[in-house]
Amino acid sequence: MEPYEIIHAIAEMTENLQPIPQVAARVMEMMGDADTSCKELSSVISKDPGLTSRILSLSNAPYYRRMESITSLNMAVMILGFGTIQSLVLTIAVGLIFGRTTARGSLAQIWEHSVAAALVSELLAKRLGLREQETYYIAGLLHDVGKFVFCQRFPEKFREGLKMARTEGIPFFESERIQFGFDHAQLGQAVLRKWHLPEIYHAPVAHHHRTDSLRRGETPTLVVHVADNMAHEILQSEGDGEWKPEAVALERLGVGEADIHEMASKDKGMILENLELIVKS
Repeated sequence: MEPYEIIHAIAEMTENLQPIPQVAARVMEMMGDADTSCKELSSVISKDPGLTSRILSLSNAPYYRRMESITSLNMAVMILGFGTIQSLVLTIAVGLIFGRTTARGSLAQIWEHSVAAALVSELLAKRLGLREQETYYIAGLLHDVGKFVFCQRFPEKFREGLKMARTEGIPFFESERIQFGFDHAQLGQAVLRKWHLPEIYHAPVAHHHRTDSLRRGETPTLVVHVADNMAHEILQSEGDGEWKPEAVALERLGVGEADIHEMASKDKGMILENLELIVKS
């Protein structure tokens, strides 16, 4: 497929994509404004009672809760911080768009892996001493958003791609290219553009399978690449080839492959526990 044909096909596939909820979009905008106050953020979120309820529920999960129970939205914003609230809002919004509450089969597996990758990305960022760790959580959460679109629009073809990857021993993104002419990473970047999400998340989504050609300094993409592989290892995923981060990504992050496997093994219980809380909330 020629480049112009790929652009046209991706544009068609995202044309009728459900928009990100208005409140979630407004929250993402507000996060870029240094003058946003806790009260202003709480006021915007409170306009969506369902979103407010879910945030309060998740805020009291062990993964997020601090020393005291969180009983109000304003309290959640003040205690957890703007970054964590942004992560919660986007987790809930993406889950609703792609049918988290009714997902079955492949959709459910994609959602579970996306949340696991988000948790691992944030954990890895913390271990590496990186700032704004919630940014890595969101990048991990969004990295496979293109798969949701493929799976929803072409469920049979999506399953055929999984079967092809297993039987031929190739990565799933390669079977996507054979079937569609492009892969979920390319499609995912188009989804982020459609939702007007910040540029910082575009590279991790577009390049999380190939890091060898990246310019130095693109840390979020490197972290998400490694976290993607760790999440598959933790969940013991099947059908997408061998889970092994690229050596260049590990080198640039300053970690070894043995360190990654040790981290995945050590933190598996905690990741799975928090994954269940978030996915089922």
